[in-house]
Amino acid sequence: TRATLAETTEESTAKVNELSAAREACLVRNGAHKTAIDDLESNVERCEKSLNTTRTTLAKTTTESAAKVAALTADKEQLLVRNGAHKTVIDDLEFNVGRCEDSLNATRATLAETTEESTAKVNELSAAREACLVRNGAHKTAIDDLESNVERCEKSLNTTR
Repeated sequence: TRATLAETTEESTAKVNELSAAREACLVRNGAHKTAIDDLESNVERCEKSLNTTRTTLAKTTTESAAKVAALTADKEQLLVRNGAHKTVIDDLEFNVGRCEDSLNATRATLAETTEESTAKVNELSAAREACLVRNGAHKTAIDDLESNVERCEKSLNTTR
């Protein structure tokens, strides 16, 4: 019985040691799991806060974006109206430019005709002027000769007197 008791005690001690070691390993694993669980819970909490912040930001941004889209749509409509008005002004200006170009072309044609007529008239008047200058030159020569003759005659008359 003593031997059995010693053997049983020894077995019990070995079993207690084994179970203690298993308990320690289990506590270590549970501690690691607890740390992992705490970390995960902390991460979940942080993610939920971030998610709530993102939801709030998204709601705010969505509202702001909707307001901006509405404002830009209104601006676009005004620009389309102004663009239509500008198109009308441009069409009117293009019509007026066409009219002005037609008038300019007609004026150029008239100018070309008038210039041709004026050139012919200038040439005619220049020729007449030249002819007049030639006649006046001949007359001047005749006048000069006559004046010279008058002077000579007066000198001769004065000498004779």
